Amino acid sequence: VVSASALVLLLFYSKIYIRVCDLFGKFRSLI
Repeated sequence: VVSASALVLLLFYSKIYIRVCDLFGKFRSLI
């Protein structure tokens, strides 16, 4: 059983990961 706090952390980190990938994609398109 996964605790609610673990699910919240997973969601939080997944949002950060998606944003970092998006920023990295924009940065590479500038070069």
